[in-house]
Amino acid sequence: MRLYIPAIIAVLSISVIARGNAQGSFQNLNFASAAIPQGTPNGSFVPVVEALPGWSAYFGSSQQNSLLYNNLSTGSVEVALLDQNSPVGGVIPGNQYTVVLQAGLNGVNGASTASIAQTGLIPSGSRSIIFTAAPPTGPGWSVMLGGQNIPVVPESQQGSYVEYIGDISAFAGQTDELRFTADFSANKLGGMVLDNIQFSPNLVPEPSVWSLILCGTAFFGLTRKKGVRD
Repeated sequence: MRLYIPAIIAVLSISVIARGNAQGSFQNLNFASAAIPQGTPNGSFVPVVEALPGWSAYFGSSQQNSLLYNNLSTGSVEVALLDQNSPVGGVIPGNQYTVVLQAGLNGVNGASTASIAQTGLIPSGSRSIIFTAAPPTGPGWSVMLGGQNIPVVPESQQGSYVEYIGDISAFAGQTDELRFTADFSANKLGGMVLDNIQFSPNLVPEPSVWSLILCGTAFFGLTRKKGVRD
């Protein structure tokens, strides 16, 4: 039995290391590493390196040094970090911090997108990216990996928010930029409420599966209405 003990320890150590590196070299994917100084007033601007360690913030292609804390803009482009003390709400339930991307006016340059981005190693074995967000409105928002748009579909409903999933299996084991963007088009501005980003070994459900789910939901709704009438 003693001969097997070192092997068992080695296997357990590898397992712990693998779990610790489950998100590759990406960091702060749930935004919980924010280091906002105590007493920072709501509505103030804080350095991106303190508010979003590991991430960069952009207005269009212009990188920003600061972002808005516990408030939202009223028409201008902005990246905001909200916590449980936010007077404007917006924190996705069950989370300490939530990021809001607001496309908007950007000085003399007209409308501009708002983005956060981070470059890191996508864990080998990753097949999908999963995150929680508010459903898109207007021009909505986009997710890009390695400069390529990642189509996403709803996976589950969480109150007013949705957990989305997108196929990234082609990027597994590569080092690429991950970027979330609030878009704009034809004078319409988009916004994105974002949290709980993770890489997953789960496959994206086939379109046929989603069709069955939608049909089942519709059938349940019709049956329920018929029961009410009866």
